[in-house]
Amino acid sequence: MVKMAAAGGGRVINIGSIAATRGVKYTSAYCASKHALLGLTRSLAAEWARKNVTVNIVNPGWVETDMLGNAKAAISKTTGRTEQEAHAALANMHAMGRVIQPEEVAALCLFLTSDAAASITGSAYNIDGGDAG
Repeated sequence: MVKMAAAGGGRVINIGSIAATRGVKYTSAYCASKHALLGLTRSLAAEWARKNVTVNIVNPGWVETDMLGNAKAAISKTTGRTEQEAHAALANMHAMGRVIQPEEVAALCLFLTSDAAASITGSAYNIDGGDAG
């Protein structure tokens, strides 16, 4: 960040998780680490704002990645559900009833690197298809 500031500014985007903003059963260590990343993001944003360095966090829900595949396999193994049933259960954790595509997360990150986001810092962006509660 020192080099970014010396170059006139820059952007830092941390990739967190919706677990940064709420507790999730059976994932206490993961949630703790993501809550810590949220706090770090906000602290660094405050420290570097006057040096034209923005720091934000993007918090995806379930995204179509290897992590999702591993979760589906674990659910299937533990519960006896098929992987398709596990996929549906994870997708239904989002109000939209679907998982997020990696390109959607990338598009949000690209926006945060743009000139249009020059005044956005210390912010947390959930990209989780809505909280299904």
